[in-house]
Amino acid sequence: MAILHGLASLSVLIGPYRPGRPLPEEPMRLPVR
Repeated sequence: MAILHGLASLSVLIGPYRPGRPLPEEPMRLPVR
């Protein structure tokens, strides 16, 4: 399923930016607000 694949890739991208987690060393990678 393409949807599951998209969700998996999104979770991988947003993984380090989940609430409660410390921001990675390079916060410029994804502008999360």
